[in-house]
Amino acid sequence: MSALDQLMSLIDRVDCYNNPPENLRELQLVAAQERLDQRRSQVAVLDKRAREAGIDKLKSFDDLVPLLFSHTNYKSYPDNFVTNGRWDMMNLWLQTLSTKKITGVNTQGIKDVDDWLDRLRDAGHYVFASSGTSGKASFLNQTEVDHERTYKGYLNQILWQVPSLKPNRDRPYFCSVPRYSAHRFTEINVLVSQAIGKPDEIMFLTDIPTKAADTNRMGAMRTRIADGTATPEEIAQFEAESKRKAALMEESVNKYYDAILDNRHRPIFIISMWQYVYYLAERGRARGIPDGTFNLDTAVMIGGGLKGANLPPDFQDSAMKFLGIPLENVAQSYGMVEMQAVCPYSRQTGGYVTAPWVIPLILDKAGEKLLNPKQNKGVVEGRMAFLDLSIEGRWGGVITGDKVHVDFNKHPTITGPFVQSITRYKDLPEGDDKLNCAGTIDSYVRGSIDA
Repeated sequence: MSALDQLMSLIDRVDCYNNPPENLRELQLVAAQERLDQRRSQVAVLDKRAREAGIDKLKSFDDLVPLLFSHTNYKSYPDNFVTNGRWDMMNLWLQTLSTKKITGVNTQGIKDVDDWLDRLRDAGHYVFASSGTSGKASFLNQTEVDHERTYKGYLNQILWQVPSLKPNRDRPYFCSVPRYSAHRFTEINVLVSQAIGKPDEIMFLTDIPTKAADTNRMGAMRTRIADGTATPEEIAQFEAESKRKAALMEESVNKYYDAILDNRHRPIFIISMWQYVYYLAERGRARGIPDGTFNLDTAVMIGGGLKGANLPPDFQDSAMKFLGIPLENVAQSYGMVEMQAVCPYSRQTGGYVTAPWVIPLILDKAGEKLLNPKQNKGVVEGRMAFLDLSIEGRWGGVITGDKVHVDFNKHPTITGPFVQSITRYKDLPEGDDKLNCAGTIDSYVRGSIDA
């Protein structure tokens, strides 16, 4: 098998995070070359970047740095393409960042972003949206292969962390995301629920659809309010609608929490984020439920970061004290929509383990210099970037907005490296998260659309 095939074969294995190949770093560099050779013929902006940077052959991991895209490139579409309903232009924009030709999409009568995403899927383009916490959603293309790999990798990292949990479809399943959404983790959690959850006892945070169009509309309105162009009537209508949706969501969330609490004496499975586990504990205590009354076979999967939630310093200890379940039944993960793989938490190392098919590249704040050129030793602090070799629908090299602390030292039984101390650059006191590469790739994208 080629180096790329060897790494892809690990995705199906629950034990892929243990006992890595001795020559893993060498395999990754060779596989990166294979991916680059494939993607240059498919993604024109990548090829242009490689030519301008003078990179043809990857002699070291340093050579990957100029070829990385920014996480913001996937939301670089002009706002007026959406507001003016230029779905043909959105297709052209998406094409610049995709490996598969955007063809066969009927754009007649498309009402909004969600309708556009449905039309893309009908034509075989499995595009998903980010949560849009910044006020503007990212759109990333994926293939059917990506869809299957994401599901397998996500399920396997849960089973790796909690060996007692089996995909037997035999326990109540509670998932703290909407059941209906264009977000990638929604569709993956629906699949995981069908592997682990008892078919008639699967519950999501809400059945109210979460739409990408709403995210973009809210972002646009906040911008107009900030720059003073929104009228008083528009602001009043926006605030009234926001309150109405918030009330509906609160009702759904309270039902969800109460269902978990009512089933706490049974072995259940919960997929959540820390803030929701903390809010569950607070609601339970308000109901007079004492700490530590959950069934000891209950398992919990926690990920997703705090998303700006303002929680007390001891929120994790408080939440875990309420549940009272063994730590070995708690799985945690680090990931992002731009990365197909998910990094599971290792209690042995105190860090999140990068999958063998993901090459972590820790950069300086500007995103221009590699701080871990050897990839096999040392401890590094800097900006998280990576090349996810498993991605088929787009180029898998991305610079993120995360400041991380990473341990590259070799562990005897776990693949590594281990990601620790994760902070968003925009949440730091200086609040600066600008990347030079973002503007460069965006200019290539604009040039491709104009052409």
